[in-house]
Amino acid sequence: MGTNARRRRSLIRQAALLVAFGVALVLGWQQLTAYYERKELFTVSFASLDGRKTPEYYLRVSATEQARRQGLMYEPPEKLRNNRGMLFVFPTEQDHSFWMKNTPAPLDIIFVDSSRQVVGVAKNTTPFSEEGRSVGVPSKYVVELLAGTADRDGIAAGAMLESALPLPVAR
Repeated sequence: MGTNARRRRSLIRQAALLVAFGVALVLGWQQLTAYYERKELFTVSFASLDGRKTPEYYLRVSATEQARRQGLMYEPPEKLRNNRGMLFVFPTEQDHSFWMKNTPAPLDIIFVDSSRQVVGVAKNTTPFSEEGRSVGVPSKYVVELLAGTADRDGIAAGAMLESALPLPVAR
């Protein structure tokens, strides 16, 4: 076998390994997301504009269309105490809008772009309202926490979302 044929075979093997690695990586992200949806907890915090780090928040993950539609509907306010909330993960970065239909707890809705920077906060939303709330800026992630959390912990546009693990991906 000639040198060119060996080199070509070697390149084909390397390409096959890279493709296999890429597939495993994508499947790994999806499995990580599915894990957090089952466990219902994903831990994040924020680095606020004044340099403070917020407490940790324990979030259920909504990474599928069905889970994003359900959101925190019917969740009583007491279930959101102790820094509990929800992390919405979207497949694309765009100007997302949320409503509070069937949601009895007032919420702070924190919009985060793909670089993990907070791009806006809709504070103290009205329970059961069908009015859409957005910040007019594209976001990829949205965190919902009990109303008053953003003011209490200094979460505002420019703050950074932090997590020890990669953020889940939309499925």
